[in-house]
Amino acid sequence: MRLIISTVVLFCLLSAGIAGQSTPVAKPGPETPEAEWLGRLEKHIGALFDDLSLSWGEIGEKLAHLEQLTAERYGCAGMSCAFVIHKSGVARANDKDYPGAIGKYREAFQIRVQLADSQGEGLMPDIIQGCNNIGNCYLKMEEPYLALEWLLKGLDYTNNYTGRDNMPLLRQDITFLAARTYGDIGDLDNALKYYEVSEGIALPPGLSEEEKKQYYERKARALTARAGILANRLGRMEQAINHLGKAEGLVERGRREKTGRQKASIYHNLGIAYEKQGEWDKAIAAYQESISRNETPVLPQALVFDYNNLGVTYKKMWEEKKDRKYLLLAKQNLQRAHSLIETSSKPLNGLDLVYDNLGDIACLEGNPGEAIKLYNQAMQEIVPSFTPRKPEDNPELVRENIVDKTGLLITLASKARVQAEEYLPEGKLELALRTYKKMDTLIDMIRFEFQPDASKESLVEKVKPLYEQAIALCWRLYDASGGSQKYAEQAFAFSEKSRSIILLDAVRRLRANFELPEGLAKSEQDLNLRVNYYEKQLALLRQSGKEDSARKAELTNKLLESRRLYDSKLKEIREADSNYFHLKFNHETLSLREFSKQLGRRQTFLEYFVGDSAVFVFVANRNKAPGFVRIGLDFPLRAWVEELNLKLRQQSLDLEPGYKIYEKLLAPLEHRKLLAGELILVPDDVLGYVSFDMLPSSWPGTGGFSLRTFEDYLLYQYQISYLYSATLGKESFSLKARGEMAFLGVAPSFERNFKVAGYAFEALDWGSIMEDIKSRHGQNSKLLFGKKIAADSFSHYAPHYRILHLATHALANDSLGNLSFILLSEEEGGLLYAKDLYRLKLNADMAVLTTCQGAAGELRKGEGIISLARGFFYAGCASVIPTLWTAREDVSKELMTRFYEYLDQGKTKDKALRQAKLDYLEQLKPESGHLAHPYYWAAFVPMGNMASLSQPCSFPWRWLLVVLAAAALACWLFRRRFRSA
Repeated sequence: MRLIISTVVLFCLLSAGIAGQSTPVAKPGPETPEAEWLGRLEKHIGALFDDLSLSWGEIGEKLAHLEQLTAERYGCAGMSCAFVIHKSGVARANDKDYPGAIGKYREAFQIRVQLADSQGEGLMPDIIQGCNNIGNCYLKMEEPYLALEWLLKGLDYTNNYTGRDNMPLLRQDITFLAARTYGDIGDLDNALKYYEVSEGIALPPGLSEEEKKQYYERKARALTARAGILANRLGRMEQAINHLGKAEGLVERGRREKTGRQKASIYHNLGIAYEKQGEWDKAIAAYQESISRNETPVLPQALVFDYNNLGVTYKKMWEEKKDRKYLLLAKQNLQRAHSLIETSSKPLNGLDLVYDNLGDIACLEGNPGEAIKLYNQAMQEIVPSFTPRKPEDNPELVRENIVDKTGLLITLASKARVQAEEYLPEGKLELALRTYKKMDTLIDMIRFEFQPDASKESLVEKVKPLYEQAIALCWRLYDASGGSQKYAEQAFAFSEKSRSIILLDAVRRLRANFELPEGLAKSEQDLNLRVNYYEKQLALLRQSGKEDSARKAELTNKLLESRRLYDSKLKEIREADSNYFHLKFNHETLSLREFSKQLGRRQTFLEYFVGDSAVFVFVANRNKAPGFVRIGLDFPLRAWVEELNLKLRQQSLDLEPGYKIYEKLLAPLEHRKLLAGELILVPDDVLGYVSFDMLPSSWPGTGGFSLRTFEDYLLYQYQISYLYSATLGKESFSLKARGEMAFLGVAPSFERNFKVAGYAFEALDWGSIMEDIKSRHGQNSKLLFGKKIAADSFSHYAPHYRILHLATHALANDSLGNLSFILLSEEEGGLLYAKDLYRLKLNADMAVLTTCQGAAGELRKGEGIISLARGFFYAGCASVIPTLWTAREDVSKELMTRFYEYLDQGKTKDKALRQAKLDYLEQLKPESGHLAHPYYWAAFVPMGNMASLSQPCSFPWRWLLVVLAAAALACWLFRRRFRSA
């Protein structure tokens, strides 16, 4: 009997459960509290969502009925009504009715926000979840900017919510979505920022084991995505590998069913990082591991990129080892990628990459005609409207027709390289030059679009080797033509385009924005990115070959509306400041001949371009034809620079590496009589670490070598200053000191040796010297002095002064240049990082950095050394006087005292600094001979606009005499004419 009763009860319970999934919940009575009704709703709607027999449309109908019941009993503005409406949004989102879902989510959001005003923070997680869901729906609709609006709104609520640490999964999701969306629209700065935020969310206590697994999965996902940008877009391999190592450990702590796919992504990105570092075996192992995980279950799109990248790695191994088996393996893997795309039932991306790489293989196999055919096929994938009639044809560059501008850039360069080799016997190198010019035009187009600095950094990393190919071709044409100036000028234009893109654009942006109303430039940038996004989506649709007229019409309308808004914003900006367009959108560079007109009679301009196989030098003098010189890189330049700097730090007498650098890079120019007494240098690559003042022009050897009497340094022969580029030099020449105050000195007092951020520093006190320098500049001067100077204090005062002088400790970071810092105090908040300078708008004619290593830092291909000095240029300084290494305090004080004395006499900055160094060497006594070592005096390098700060203070007698003489002559002529009459 008991068994029968138990069976009946169990049957009833199961029936109730089933009924709960298919029958409506009982209507709330007049006495039913809303809290009780909300609990019943939660259980019932949960059952509805679990009922697999119901479609999402049917669930939506049942939710509509529940919404009506709730509104009739409790009104439309209660928590229970908000809950039902939100769940209706979930149902519609699952049914792919994203506009309907957004409408419901927003309705629930508004109710909850109003309730939160009266009931406190209890509803905050629901409000944030609503923002997250709305953002997700907009992403499904490919409306990234509307998505970001809601995701960032959710993050604002999160940051203001005291209980945010108790909802790590939601915070991870919303920050990850924001990061991914920024990446999709090309804003890598913000993408990296939000990936870092998502990855950095701490694990709170009290999570269930399942929640902990999800937490570790999300953390690994953010690390992997961040590493992908660092490796594939920015070339920061060590950082990427470090992040991926952490991600791999975290994946093991997540849910087992998610491990395979996440690990495949990690190994793929590891392959990219190892491949770019030249660690071929590690790259191959990583790609093969990714392939094995993407084959079960089969993920065709991921496999396409795995096989493509594996093929590229084998190709690079062949280029290094010249073993034919690697070329065969490269071709096999690329053909596998091609086969996957061709046989897939769904459109897959990457065919342009595969064709481009197969073109490289054809070239290596000695079949340039087939290579150009494959490059054209790659370009047809990127520009669907491109139909070449002849092999040398190139696509028209129309923004909305190009799927992947960076991919097209690389393919154009590949084609030009092969054209140069194929047509060499026929003397048709002009075809290759025409293709390189097309590549250059495309780079300008990309620069117009690439607003955030991290995105530009990605571009710079790619274009430097492409421009090297173009310059090498120009040299061949220049040499073959007997020195035709048009090829020298074209090569110089390529060189200028390759360097300091981020810094040049920043300086122009600063000048453009001075008169612009706040927020207008940001609006222009956002709309520009929006136009780019829809252009790319429309081009991708064309590439896929899918006849989706509705989707095409939708994207076209969004693109047209975005362009309308963008054009309207440009019109608004034009009316606000007519100079904005010339400064902001001008990508023109100076020609050598134009720059030579700005030079003085005794000035020579030298720009170095350091490539993989040669160093190219561009020379300009006022009264001579521009020069173009090629120096074969058959010597270990990087090793010599590293050895020279090591000898400097050791204060060794063996400065022969410096003489070798002089002999290779300057002596050939002297022999051609190309150099005058004042040199303006644009160094490149490792030459940025060299103080040319200290290069010996002869080498007697270390035996019997006297430091004190040696006068064959370039310091004695030339007055030397430095620029980042000729074009940037012109911009710095036109920058005027806009600060209303004269001089700001910063001199923290460090009374003892100490440690900050794990680094040791010595006692330092510039107080009396800085007081003396300050007194030279009158009452409109200020000195920040003492033990506790905050970075915020400098940031507050600095924009108002024409001269900035920081006399303190600094530390260069040669792996992460933006983390180089100036030390303003031992206290927390006393570090001024290079990246902090980017946020300032300085108005200074000159910044002097008597700090350690102000001009040293991380070397980035094409962009130069990411240093503190660069940070001051970026912020708007016309000139910077930094140091390349740690200078001795007493010598620096002596040099600076003399430097300012000569500035007061009206000397140019480079002349004043050179004379200060010469005076220092001349007054050394025999017993102080060791202080003549370049380590003590050569660290300071003048950069930028070297014009004098002011004219000498003495009365202008010369001009008065000229005026008096002219008056006397006029009187004499008048009297003579009068007598004649």
